[in-house]
Amino acid sequence: MWSAKTLLLTDQNLGRDAHERLSAFCTDLTWLSWVHPDEDARSKVLARIDAEPWELAISFYSDLILPQSSLERMALPLNIHPALPVIRGVGYDVVPLIEGHATVGATLHHIERRIDSGRIYRVLEIPLDGEHTATSLRLTNQHSSLKMLDLLCSAMRASDHVGQLRQRLEQQATTTEKSWNPTYTCRRTVRALLDEIRTGCPEHPCLR
Repeated sequence: MWSAKTLLLTDQNLGRDAHERLSAFCTDLTWLSWVHPDEDARSKVLARIDAEPWELAISFYSDLILPQSSLERMALPLNIHPALPVIRGVGYDVVPLIEGHATVGATLHHIERRIDSGRIYRVLEIPLDGEHTATSLRLTNQHSSLKMLDLLCSAMRASDHVGQLRQRLEQQATTTEKSWNPTYTCRRTVRALLDEIRTGCPEHPCLR
């Protein structure tokens, strides 16, 4: 069993799936969920986070951006990003289709104040085969994210404490050759891309 004080941050999409996985072996687990762009709920979630220290924090398929005050309450803050490091920020369900990426996947990394910039511990990469739409790619990315969470859960089960888990993650990081894209993709950029494609190519797979 995993006894370290653990925080799980999710949105409503895969939150229950993530909680079921972690609650199966975590004896001190707190689950907080937030849905963008509810600012009132965001303030409440951040206040709850800042109220006490956490040995391990896992942000999973979540849009919640953690301020420095919250990060300082976490001994080991981790994020499972539903894309490869080539996509920082959002747009992971459409950018690979627009840019013609050969692979997609998920990234486990340390959370820093700068979004999607922390040390990369592990990358799960799969071929982008066949004909995908934004809807089907979203499901593929969700599956990759859950698989990455399963790998993290296995590492937690094999560790006696957070320090040992950190060591395992650092060992994995030495074999990871991926690095973050210096360009951050924001919602405004994605909206502009989709608007342009909607005008010029309304049947594009990224619009379905």
